[in-house]
Amino acid sequence: MVNTFVGAALLSAATVSVFGVERQAWACASCGSGSAAPLVLYPNERYKAYVGYSLASAFEVVTADQKIGTDNGPVKKETLTLALGARRGMFFGTISTPLLANSKGEEQEFLVADPLLSVYWVALAPDFTEPFVPQVQLSANYKHSVARSTYNSKSPANYIDVGGNGFNELSAQIDSWWAVTAYKFGLAALGTVPFEAEYNGRAVNRGNQIVTIVTTGYGFTDKHQVLFGWVRSQRAARESDGEVVQNSDELTQSLFLTGDIALPEGFALRLTMSHNGVLSPNKNSSRSVVYTTALTSSF
Repeated sequence: MVNTFVGAALLSAATVSVFGVERQAWACASCGSGSAAPLVLYPNERYKAYVGYSLASAFEVVTADQKIGTDNGPVKKETLTLALGARRGMFFGTISTPLLANSKGEEQEFLVADPLLSVYWVALAPDFTEPFVPQVQLSANYKHSVARSTYNSKSPANYIDVGGNGFNELSAQIDSWWAVTAYKFGLAALGTVPFEAEYNGRAVNRGNQIVTIVTTGYGFTDKHQVLFGWVRSQRAARESDGEVVQNSDELTQSLFLTGDIALPEGFALRLTMSHNGVLSPNKNSSRSVVYTTALTSSF
């Protein structure tokens, strides 16, 4: 399954009140794509809904010796992601479910991908009187594997029925975001630990993953901003029946460009283009171009 982590990290703008002064703030954990979940709530938002559509294409594979080859999987992957979130104090939780449509030629497969449950804690809220102090947010996430993966696909010739990686996963993240001034900057780190699963009579572990994200951007007004970021995803080698599968570690380096627009009545729009695997080196990974349009509504 092509990693669309960058396109999934989609957020809106929020209005916060600091010392009685109400202003727009683009302060969020996922402005640098640090969030594993597509939806993040702001301090003044009690409930929030998210609808996002992603189109991924131009797939290529990168081998263990860093050579680029043809991807035999679907030529187009469409994802409709639905998410809901609720806040209580400095904590909030979200749940999201992606619905997929994989296509290759005249063949098409519709499926439900792996749902994700996330819990967040705003450790350090934004403060307009301290522009060089970042907002800091921590979270924990659980992804439950329900979709078929390359390990149990019934269509190994083209993987048209694949919608996940085949493993339940726990992840934790920290995200720092400087957004009080017009110039934006963010740093984020996400660590993922998969649960062992059994396939074809073997105990398989996919390997732990570390994702690092650096983001910069500019807010043209209180309601519009553009962000540009670099994502480095590295995963340890797989294990099969307790033995390391040699040369199976993964590395993917990607770029993304995002535009945010705040709309009336609590709505917000985010447009994102990401090019996964565009930077070298990459290893045992895939390359693709992903376009995402997302709409959120706070209430």
